[in-house]
Amino acid sequence: MINIDRQRPIGPLLRELRHTAGLAPLQLAALVHISRSGIFKREAARDIPTSALMSTAYALGFHVVLVASHHPGTQPTGTGWPA
Repeated sequence: MINIDRQRPIGPLLRELRHTAGLAPLQLAALVHISRSGIFKREAARDIPTSALMSTAYALGFHVVLVASHHPGTQPTGTGWPA
């Protein structure tokens, strides 16, 4: 599991994941159905649209999952979801 928060830019993370997967930008671009320059733009960005994150992550073998975080005033339910 990779935790993404507002402090960590998404682009460099995607570049790291692509390198780990052993894919060249052109190979990932073909899997995501965008241009190679589109991959470079995503990897240079601090933030990208959720749909772009999801499609790129999926092509790299990941799923994007949203997990509720603790917010002041919420009570734990024991299910992992706040009340």
